[in-house]
Amino acid sequence: MIIEKSDKGGVSIEGLVYDYEKELAKVADTINVTEFEAVKKRIIHSIIQGKNIFLLGDGINSAIADHFAVDITKNVGIALGNNGLRVQAISMNQPMPLVTALANDVSQDMVYAEMLRLFAVPGDLLMIFSNEFSSESIENARKYAYEHGIKIVSISGEESCKSLTPAHAVLKIKSDNPFIIQDILLFLTHTLTDCLKEEIKYPVVFLDRDGVINVDSPDYIKSIEEFRLIEGVPEAIKLLNLNGYAVVVITNQSIIGRGMVKEKQVEEIHQHMKKELFEKGAVINGIYYCPHAPAEHCTCRKPSPQLIQQAFEEMPLARENAYMIGNSGSDIETGLNAGIRTIFIGEPGELGENLQCQNTYAAGNLFDAVTWIIKNR
Repeated sequence: MIIEKSDKGGVSIEGLVYDYEKELAKVADTINVTEFEAVKKRIIHSIIQGKNIFLLGDGINSAIADHFAVDITKNVGIALGNNGLRVQAISMNQPMPLVTALANDVSQDMVYAEMLRLFAVPGDLLMIFSNEFSSESIENARKYAYEHGIKIVSISGEESCKSLTPAHAVLKIKSDNPFIIQDILLFLTHTLTDCLKEEIKYPVVFLDRDGVINVDSPDYIKSIEEFRLIEGVPEAIKLLNLNGYAVVVITNQSIIGRGMVKEKQVEEIHQHMKKELFEKGAVINGIYYCPHAPAEHCTCRKPSPQLIQQAFEEMPLARENAYMIGNSGSDIETGLNAGIRTIFIGEPGELGENLQCQNTYAAGNLFDAVTWIIKNR
């Protein structure tokens, strides 16, 4: 680096800034796009699968781990949380009292490996941020993760990357200047955060309500007391949750438009449904319903795809990996009109002739349908 003197005889700050920015730009230009995409893909997969993300930085890069944990939680987690979806990003440099206690009781070199032993499970993700050389404590954490089925991502200087292999995704920063590496790490974490906000899309299963989730009635479901879950439904929805699927209910509730109940009563039934399922370990991420009577000729009543389209607009859902499950021809038409795959609960012969040739899978119940989805994903 060339340090220029100013006219007044001191060091030229302008020259220092120019040289540093030039070096920073040179290193940034060497970032491998394929490596970046592999890291991003690994993070997205972990979030969609509901896995914990453990962030670990050595020395000055511990601040990068803290910063990225906050970025993911604030900019990604809150938005997903509004839809009942979960992100868990944990900086292993915090809380400091725990780090200190483990260092005293175990050893400084094994502190992060011990934290993984206490809190991580197979399938979780460990992200490592490091400069030109990684510390013994980070290397031991990497070894523990690799031996116990925890996925590993390393974003580090070239020399550090060599010692931190094998890993499931590696992004090398081609510099031996620790300050340049730290600034590139900060740039990369900000870029990753922006990408995550835009690109996280959950596979989704849309469910009809009456006759699929709860026992139907010819007199309609007008109160919480009349609402009864079908056997096996909580287990089916929980299985979808565990496999990274969002679950969204799409239902016609014409009893509102017919004047049989107030809209508030239907919403109370839905809150009761969500609560009862949640107590059994199953999560509904969204509910969309049409309140109109057929005579109103609205645009949202199934088989119109409008409610599904609204869900795609408002939630982070992947249209290319979406299903509609229902027990009526109207449900199947809704899915087909929305351009997604369909599953019929019932016998194939119960569908109209036109719908039978639409490659709609027929299942005996919701659990069978979900099992088929998971098997054929």
